[in-house]
Amino acid sequence: MSSLKKTIIIFSLALTFCITSPSNGTFAVVKKIDDNQQNYTYILKDEASIDKVKSLITSQHPKAKLDVIKEVGIISVNINDSLNEEKTIEEINNEIHPYVEDQGVLSNISPPITQPDIKSNKTFKTSSIPQKDLIARDDSNDTNIRNLKSSKFIPFNWYLEDITSNYKTEYINKGKGTSIALIDSGVDINHLLLKNNLNLENSRNYTGNDNSVNDDQGHGTQVAGIIASIAPETEIIPYKVMGETGGESIWVIEAIVDAANQNVDTINLSLGTYKSTSSKEDSVLIKAYDRALQYAKKKGVVIVASAGNDSSSLDELKKNKMLHIPGGLHNLITVSSNNKRDLLSSYSNYGKEIDFSAPGGDMGADFKTTGTIDYNELIITSYPKYLPNTPLDQKVGIPQGYTLSLGSSLSAPQVSAASTLLISEYEKRHGKNPNINKIENYLKRGSVDLGSKGKDEQFGNGKINIYNSLNKVIDN
Repeated sequence: MSSLKKTIIIFSLALTFCITSPSNGTFAVVKKIDDNQQNYTYILKDEASIDKVKSLITSQHPKAKLDVIKEVGIISVNINDSLNEEKTIEEINNEIHPYVEDQGVLSNISPPITQPDIKSNKTFKTSSIPQKDLIARDDSNDTNIRNLKSSKFIPFNWYLEDITSNYKTEYINKGKGTSIALIDSGVDINHLLLKNNLNLENSRNYTGNDNSVNDDQGHGTQVAGIIASIAPETEIIPYKVMGETGGESIWVIEAIVDAANQNVDTINLSLGTYKSTSSKEDSVLIKAYDRALQYAKKKGVVIVASAGNDSSSLDELKKNKMLHIPGGLHNLITVSSNNKRDLLSSYSNYGKEIDFSAPGGDMGADFKTTGTIDYNELIITSYPKYLPNTPLDQKVGIPQGYTLSLGSSLSAPQVSAASTLLISEYEKRHGKNPNINKIENYLKRGSVDLGSKGKDEQFGNGKINIYNSLNKVIDN
């Protein structure tokens, strides 16, 4: 296929977060924080004192709404009274001060943007792309197009072929008996590619009063499509922590703990933010993440997070007392993005905290100098069928329910899916689950070394190759 190149203007590149139709099925009770409520979070010195602290707050302030994460000693207080907010918080501070290690307001999380877009004043002429290179638009109901590995999606499924050695992994293992917690913006629960993978009985919605985990913005559906394509028998459990306009950081902390309590095998965190280690307010969120991640790791959960999409050195950020979280923290696997040419993607963060890389797509070698995007370097994944295709998708002929995209958000789920395949294969051969260190070792032994020899700040231990790693399990 010829190179599909054309000058366009990117409306917005993947941001920091590497972040509807009626729903059916059974869902858990959800929590709602109204727009006019103020969220104030306490991290306790001793997790065992949480019931005492909860009792002190509710007895004196019965109208306050509490989110209690008992396992990690965190209480979030929501005051639905702007006039008396400061007074109420001050009273609570005085009442529970002896039990508190840290406190502050947790930041919101913003909805991620991953697709390149076309500005209306820079339209792209479809006629300039050879018709043989366009995906046929009249076959959107074709069952063969449900699978991202379909020949109809060449050249945009190159990344799947790459990390599975031309899809040979499916002849070894498909992830039977494993589960991944998708902590994200929800998912299109009726998508043909995803519906057989979804576990909606154990799903959670933290963003609203309805019980739907349907995806309002598309990010979670993109991530889920990659998981389902690599590990088609792995169960995906959606934990919706972002709506169309974002969400609360406390919901992510709750979701990590809830997922660990449900004994999932892997947690995927394709989201993130930047926080200052010298800021008292930011330190609360950093500690909250540390506690939640440590709790999940103790429960034996593999946690995978995206590195972020700002072309930043995580090491330089640390020198300036800034952290990208959760990617870059301890107790998880941090994943950078490489492009089709096995180079670090132009947007990907990097640093000593990078453990592995996986293909996340890119704009092409000429983008920075000429603004020309190489469509062959983008990757295809699923997208809510009830949301409109992007202008770029429409120009290339991508069917409804799929999209061209890029970002370390889409690299992380490749590692998450790889971990479940390795867990499933190990359990099949040994009758028990491997520990987290074994999983990381299998990933490392199967990876392809890119960049500087050995572990480096761009690709970590290398670009994952799931087929190679599965063979290490077989040979063990």
